[in-house]
Amino acid sequence: MCVMFAVVLCAPGTAAAQSIVSGTVTDPQSAVVPDARVALMSGQSELRTTRADAQGRYRFEAVAPGTYAVVVSAPGFQTATSASVTLSAGQSATRDVALALGGATDFVSVEGRASASGYRAEGVTTLGPLGSARLLDTPYTMSVLPNELMVNGQVKNFKEASKYLPLVEFQEMQGSEILRPATRGMQGSNMQNARMDGMGIVVTGANNMESLQQIEVLNGIGAAIYGPANPSGMFNFVPKRPTERPVRRVTLNYDGQSVTTGQADVGGRVGPGRRFGYRVNALGGNGETFVDGSDLTRTMISAAGDVRPFERTVVEAFYSHYNLEQRGFPGWFTYGRANNRTAFVLVPEDAPDPARQGYGQTEAGVDLESRIGQLRIRQQLSANWSLSVGALDQLVERDISTQVNALTDNLGNYTASLAIGFAPRFRVFSNLSHLY
Repeated sequence: MCVMFAVVLCAPGTAAAQSIVSGTVTDPQSAVVPDARVALMSGQSELRTTRADAQGRYRFEAVAPGTYAVVVSAPGFQTATSASVTLSAGQSATRDVALALGGATDFVSVEGRASASGYRAEGVTTLGPLGSARLLDTPYTMSVLPNELMVNGQVKNFKEASKYLPLVEFQEMQGSEILRPATRGMQGSNMQNARMDGMGIVVTGANNMESLQQIEVLNGIGAAIYGPANPSGMFNFVPKRPTERPVRRVTLNYDGQSVTTGQADVGGRVGPGRRFGYRVNALGGNGETFVDGSDLTRTMISAAGDVRPFERTVVEAFYSHYNLEQRGFPGWFTYGRANNRTAFVLVPEDAPDPARQGYGQTEAGVDLESRIGQLRIRQQLSANWSLSVGALDQLVERDISTQVNALTDNLGNYTASLAIGFAPRFRVFSNLSHLY
């Protein structure tokens, strides 16, 4: 990756003083319009064209001094022209363009403003080879959990995230943090149903939500897009990326009996023409949870960067390292099998209290670690075609020793034993390329 960035830095076209014209394309309800065609005009001459991204943003770099206008067109909308702008050397300008609906000119428009506590997701970043798309344009039923809702809900793992996603459930595997997500009542798979930026990952390892920008769920059979896959839906975890506006956020939270967690999240763009973007996210937490004598430790660091060596080229890199350790949590409960005292053990009238000491041995638990690195190159070939090529490498390590509590009678008495092993390591290399 360092070699790649060194080559990029030496590439031509990185003059210190450049003029930039950028903005956002929206519809009459102020929702962003992705993939709109944007042309930079000088008089009646069309100098350059580009496409708005999934957030409706466009950008022209290295614009020569002069007077320009921006013309935007998209299916279903009327073509719109921005107010003209005169640029001098090194000056930047923003021209946001609002599109009117196409077709008949007489219509009734009903508009409303979302409350401050509302959450809205405009589109998906990766829908297999279809790339990014507005939710209204996706040919499948999609659900999106945005970062704002995860932050305000203090979501730390997928178990907590699932309550915000319709038709989504999970299956616990070897502990409360080792989950297989699924939709529509189908059992999920370890590798077939989980993606990060569209590339396959192992899901039954350490997974945190604080490093994610959003979670995208295809609620149905995804084999038509991704090839042979388990019919329990497709889950795409989108990591945080550099932002156009600076991000400076520090948070502290407290839960359980004494678990304190701190997080720092910073990002933005720097350098000539704001060509370089960065996003750094770090987290640390430790304390006793709902069981006396238990312990929970979480540490995470993620870093994302991108560079725009040329007007139509973006190189993106991402790395994350997450470690989760739990000790003293309640283990598994087994029942319904015969033992030397009774022919069949029924479920006790009162469910076992998970906060009771003894259901989880202090030395039993999980130590999960996940490292993910990825690199992607996006190239806009023309006004209508783009190419994306990416690769991902993931290493998952699992030290699992969970307590098995076997109920011995219908009163809730039990015997305990340790279960260890459970596939201590996974290594996944995934890649994705598509022309769209």
